[in-house]
Amino acid sequence: MNCPDCYSILSTKAVKYPVDAIVVHKCNVCDGIWIAGTSLKRLLTSEPSAPSYEKIVEIINQKNHLSGTKNCPSCENKKLHVLKIRGVELDYCESCNGMYFDKGELEGVIPKLKSEGFKYDDAGMGTYWVCEVITWVLVGIFSG
Repeated sequence: MNCPDCYSILSTKAVKYPVDAIVVHKCNVCDGIWIAGTSLKRLLTSEPSAPSYEKIVEIINQKNHLSGTKNCPSCENKKLHVLKIRGVELDYCESCNGMYFDKGELEGVIPKLKSEGFKYDDAGMGTYWVCEVITWVLVGIFSG
């Protein structure tokens, strides 16, 4: 599986969050993060305050988005679509429902969401930091 940005091979890590294993792929060259639709669904199911995975897919499909230039790491011959939701730009595959986050993209969203009143304790990020942040970001941009 190759990075949509720099085409390097993505490293794969399974993280127990909080019960189910969530698979996250990270590029060790450009620090991009890919999470497949199946992992997103498990991630959102584990968070009681999160909107349902199906609701997120429905919201995304209702938004205007552009076909981007990046290839989906899972589908390979499909392009990721680029859409903005509440000022946050997402790279999203319509085929497998996976999402790609460029380097610093997740971290950049945190101050914006905190300024809008979303609560998040980033002091205890531990070993599954990526899963925590992705969940929190998705709850923040798709709620309200």
